[in-house]
Amino acid sequence: MSNKMRRSLAVVLLLAGTLAAGCAHKNTVVGAWSGTTNTPQGATVKTTFTFTEDGKETMTAQVSGGPMTMSVGGSGTYTVSGTSLTQTFNTVNLNGRSAPVQAKSETDQFKLDGDTLTLTKQGAAQPLVLTREKS
Repeated sequence: MSNKMRRSLAVVLLLAGTLAAGCAHKNTVVGAWSGTTNTPQGATVKTTFTFTEDGKETMTAQVSGGPMTMSVGGSGTYTVSGTSLTQTFNTVNLNGRSAPVQAKSETDQFKLDGDTLTLTKQGAAQPLVLTREKS
């Protein structure tokens, strides 16, 4: 194989790797996701999850209407295995006050379809549907 062909092949492989890396982000939970649900009591809950490439996450939920208005959230870590998402929160926030908590893991099922992330939480009446936030 000539040097010119080797260089051409190297450029093609480099471009293919770059394109694959760029597309890989779209096929993962990495990024910010948000969605809105309503509770049986009439409250509206806007939830946002942010998953980073290094396995960390934050969650915030703004509850308004119904019997009370409050802001809750947390931070911790996550792992993905197949269609299972395991979240471990070690800090919680309630109305702007942060406190460490004993870490507890919860594993839920998820489905990723383009810019839609559907979380099926154990014991929940319905899945939580989130949309990828544009950066």
